[in-house]
Amino acid sequence: GVGEGTKRMEEFWKRPKVYESIIQLGIKTDTGDMRGTVIEKSTVPILTEKNIENTLQTMVGTLELAVPLYSAIKKSGKPLYEYARRGLNVDVPKKDMHVISAEPMGYTAETISIRWNVASGTYIRSLAEELGKRLGTVATLSSLCRTSIGPYTIEAAEKV
Repeated sequence: GVGEGTKRMEEFWKRPKVYESIIQLGIKTDTGDMRGTVIEKSTVPILTEKNIENTLQTMVGTLELAVPLYSAIKKSGKPLYEYARRGLNVDVPKKDMHVISAEPMGYTAETISIRWNVASGTYIRSLAEELGKRLGTVATLSSLCRTSIGPYTIEAAEKV
């Protein structure tokens, strides 16, 4: 926000968001995305479109999930990422995250593309890891693009 617009930023950020993601199955990283160090590998079960759709439907609603260790959520007054960068062990808090809808956009043997419509404060990295668990493997976020915040869409955005 610029000038008077800064006063409306909180209202803006609290709106529902839509993301398009690619989730890599079979690996888990310490950051929940491909920038991190692989900390676990697992075989990936054979997936079907129906299996993916059914599993995603079980994730619609409110889920209590651990926030990513590399996040700005505070623990004892410090962001979690500060503990993570120092290699310190810390209990990662859980948080209610709300999934309004989850739509599969395509898949391969080891990746799933998903359009998530979520409430503010939902971590897609946490959803990716939860999806992996529900599919019987581990997972990490490979790609993420926010396509809307409330009524504001990426298609209507102006290039700066």
